[in-house]
Amino acid sequence: MDVMENEFRFNNGTLGIDSKNAKKTILGISILVAACIFGTIFGRYIGDWLVSGRTAAAKDFTVQGMTITLTENFKEDSVLGQTASYASKDMIVLCLREPFALIPGADNMTVQQYAGL
Repeated sequence: MDVMENEFRFNNGTLGIDSKNAKKTILGISILVAACIFGTIFGRYIGDWLVSGRTAAAKDFTVQGMTITLTENFKEDSVLGQTASYASKDMIVLCLREPFALIPGADNMTVQQYAGL
């Protein structure tokens, strides 16, 4: 009976990876890992700069004697029941001005008492 030669050759126990291919594989994996780390860090900072890194100039808005300072990203808006409203791409600011006469005893209140209402 003839002994059949094994069709799987493992290059002296190295599972088909000789030292030349092993160095290329390690180099390739190292470059891939470095590129992923660099891409993540670079992408994070560039993304932040593109999205929110630019600061908008301050802009004052005045309605019925009340002034509020926001950024130039805000535009005046109209919301029913509010004295003033301002909207930007991401948020909204609502303002309601009421006379102190609506609060009983407001003439004799301190700022701390009014804030506690």
